[in-house]
Amino acid sequence: MGVTNLFLLLAEYVSSYQWMLPDESCRDELLCNEYLDCLIGHIKEIEIENYNGYYDADNLDNFLLYYEYEIVYPFPRVILSEILKERWYNWREDSMQSPTKNYKIFSQPIKAHTFCEISERKLLDNVNNYALLNHHACTIRDAIISIAIDARDTVEFRNLRDNAALTQWFADNRLPQRIFNRIPKHGENGLGNWPGASPLMCSKFEAQGLLNTAIGQSHRELFNHDGLYKMFIVFKDENTVENTYHGFHVASDTAEVPLSIKKRLEHKLFQML
Repeated sequence: MGVTNLFLLLAEYVSSYQWMLPDESCRDELLCNEYLDCLIGHIKEIEIENYNGYYDADNLDNFLLYYEYEIVYPFPRVILSEILKERWYNWREDSMQSPTKNYKIFSQPIKAHTFCEISERKLLDNVNNYALLNHHACTIRDAIISIAIDARDTVEFRNLRDNAALTQWFADNRLPQRIFNRIPKHGENGLGNWPGASPLMCSKFEAQGLLNTAIGQSHRELFNHDGLYKMFIVFKDENTVENTYHGFHVASDTAEVPLSIKKRLEHKLFQML
C-alpha cells in the first residue's frame, strides 16, 4: 500500500532565497497566533489520511528567529512542537539529497532545501506520492514546482497553498483511493433499500464523488453533505484490501453525524459559496 509524503514549508525570518520572502504579517502576536491556528487547521483536516509528514528543522528555526527575541504568548516553539511531534519528522535527520548533485529551480542553483529533498526522494521512488504544504512560505504561486537535477532529470511536485488545495489533492491522489461499494441494503437513487434501512438517495457514481471528499474522526466512518438532497451521507468502512465503503443518506437534523463534523462540513460549504 502506497503512502503520501507531505513536506511542510514555513515562512522565514531571514530569507534563504529570493523566492523565500519572510511573511511580515507573522511579526505580530495576534497574526502569529492566526498563522499557527491556520496550520493546525491544515493538519487537523488531514488527520485521518495516510501520509508521512516531513519538516525542515532549519526552516523551523528560521521561522522562530523573530519570536525567540520577542515575548509572544502562547510560545510559538511550544505550539509547533506539539503540532509536529506525532506524525512529522525532520528530514535532515535522514536526508536523501546528494551534496554532489546540482539542483536548480527557475535555472537557479539551490541546495540543502526542502525542494531538493522532495525532488530526490521522488526521483528514487515512483510508487508513493509527494507534495509540498506551502504555509505562506514562498512567493511561488504555480500549482506545480519543477526542480532540475544535474540537468538530466526534472522532478515535479504539487505546491499546496491553502486548505482547499490540500484537501482536494488528497481527494484526487489519496493512497489507497477510497472505493464506493453499492450494497442492496441501501438501494440506489432512493429506491430498492430494505425496509427500515436508510436509502442511498444518489447514484453510486455521485456517492463516489462525495466519498472522495468525506471527512471523519477516523477512517472507519466518514461523512459528507449532499447539497442536492440537503442531507448528510454516511460512509462505512468495509475493512477490505480494496479500501471499500458503502453509504446511505440521513436527515440533516440527525444525531448520527457528530456535531464537530457537522460544523466542519458547514464551514467547508461556506468557503465554497
